[in-house]
Amino acid sequence: MKKGIWVYLLFFFLLSSKLLLTLSYDVQQVSAEIRTWTVDDDGPADYHTIQGAVDAAEEGDTIFVYNGTYYETVFVEKTLSLIGEHKSGTIIDGDRTGTVVHASNTSVVIAAFTIRNSNDYPYTGISLKDSRNSNVTENIIFNCTEGIRIYNSTDTIIEHNTITANYGGIHLAGNSRINTITHNVINSNSWGIYLDNSSDNLLTENILTNNSWTGIDLFQSKCENNILSGNIIASNGNGIRSYNRASGNSMQDNVIMYNNDTEGGKGNGISLSGHSRSHIITGNTLTENRYGLHLFISEDNTLYHNNFINNTKHAYQAAGSHSNSWDNGFEGNYWSNYTGVDSDHDGIGDSLYEIAENNTDFYPLMGTFSHFNADSEYPIQTICNSTITDYVFNGSAISFDVTGKNGTVGFCRIRIPTALLNDTYRVFVNGTEVPYTLLLPSNSTHIYLHFNYLHSTQEVTIIPEFPSFLILALSITATLLAASLYETTKMSNNTKQTLTHRSISSYARAEKSPFQSYMQAMHGPHKRH
Repeated sequence: MKKGIWVYLLFFFLLSSKLLLTLSYDVQQVSAEIRTWTVDDDGPADYHTIQGAVDAAEEGDTIFVYNGTYYETVFVEKTLSLIGEHKSGTIIDGDRTGTVVHASNTSVVIAAFTIRNSNDYPYTGISLKDSRNSNVTENIIFNCTEGIRIYNSTDTIIEHNTITANYGGIHLAGNSRINTITHNVINSNSWGIYLDNSSDNLLTENILTNNSWTGIDLFQSKCENNILSGNIIASNGNGIRSYNRASGNSMQDNVIMYNNDTEGGKGNGISLSGHSRSHIITGNTLTENRYGLHLFISEDNTLYHNNFINNTKHAYQAAGSHSNSWDNGFEGNYWSNYTGVDSDHDGIGDSLYEIAENNTDFYPLMGTFSHFNADSEYPIQTICNSTITDYVFNGSAISFDVTGKNGTVGFCRIRIPTALLNDTYRVFVNGTEVPYTLLLPSNSTHIYLHFNYLHSTQEVTIIPEFPSFLILALSITATLLAASLYETTKMSNNTKQTLTHRSISSYARAEKSPFQSYMQAMHGPHKRH
């Protein structure tokens, strides 16, 4: 009996120990839970100042700030999220006493604030130093020395901010790398985005306007491997400026226009100086600038597939610039003042376009260059004297609209990746098939087609000779035919012939019907959605 009591006591002890350990673990977990702190300057909340909430918060917490005006500067050394109630109503005013929000050696989110009134240089609106994986989004920043400064920071996303009426917009310095600056509106500053000794950053789809000196600056020898893509850069002193040995950057698919200030050193769409070298400049449209492209002591840059339209001077190359290439070996740039002809109708001018001595575009384009991403891997490129709109790739066909002056002859030179569509092609303009020329650059990876049409607004459709769904229909029909033949092996020869004749008739009907249905779908009133 005593032995049984000891067994029960031992079992109870073990169970109690396990329960206590479990409770202890749960208490620890509760104490480490992420918390949201509230801040309101004139109402009930956890704190009335943002800094008070920052000081109280633990790693990973969120601080939610209600609308109001907070006259303070905020210093963060923890992994926190600072979220405003609304970007136009939640205001942090530095009252000219320092940097308005500074985060050091941490990862932060700063979102939905108006940030204003930093002190003079070196103070800023938002400063991130030694930061990793931070996000600055949906803020309005004005009346600061610099809107946002990032120093020695990586993997930061700066997006959807409005940065206006500061001395500078966004400044990356101190070997800041692998940051993304996207979808920001940056206007009426001295400069828009300034990369200083910073590499491997992506600047994409920003709008930079009315910045008095430069839209985007690339500075110093360690400013390399940055990608400037899809930005609109208009009415600045200069559009993009690279200088003091910045090298190896990519400028692609930007619209750079109306940068035509006549003050010294300004008025350039793209300016390369001070041994700027090895840049790839492609797919940009440079229009109505003083100089579309200005080179001064710069070398080994490659420029092709750019559209130079109605600039006072399309390109200027000063002494000391050399070894710059103005084409990719068989296609160059479009120059709106080019007067050459295209006698072989391949979309490339027969005569060269000379920029300066020993600087020549050997393959000037007869129409503007554009491209469309059917998917992320397979872009379709066009050289065309029409305006192209409403591009569609539906998996089996390419279609787009072309517009030009009524009655004039339009042309299109199109490059199609064979991995996207690989067959003999048929080209239709407003539903009528037109002839095309298969051009010499065609190879196993890309097909080049050239075709003509009369202008107004026309719809172009390009399909394989046998679209994939048609091949499938034919395969199914052939399979059914084979099955029918197999089932009738014991029938008489006359019966076999009759069945075979009927099957072939059905086959022919199947070949016609899908194509007609396809063309009706492509050219009917509900083609695009």
